[in-house]
Amino acid sequence: MQLQNKKTGEAYFVGQFEMLGATLEMFELKPDDVVVAFDSHEAAQYAGLYINRFYPVYKQLNILRSGSKEEQQQMDVFIEACRAWANSAAPVLSDVTKIVP
Repeated sequence: MQLQNKKTGEAYFVGQFEMLGATLEMFELKPDDVVVAFDSHEAAQYAGLYINRFYPVYKQLNILRSGSKEEQQQMDVFIEACRAWANSAAPVLSDVTKIVP
């Protein structure tokens, strides 16, 4: 994962997503000060976590089993949008947070 300072253009490499907060703190940056860009495998991992925030696995299964067609379609559209973000050429964190069910 890489951070880019919006003001200076300076780039910072973050080894793991869990280190994001520590890296921001170390360089005295706020989340709004940077653009977060993911490698493809990191984007897929984050997309899965993001999907589970709205649709944990048990909820996905319940919707597939007994949800209405509208609920199933809403969940499907959301998950497909998250997957498309993760598979894009340059996934940026601020873009996925705009995707909501």
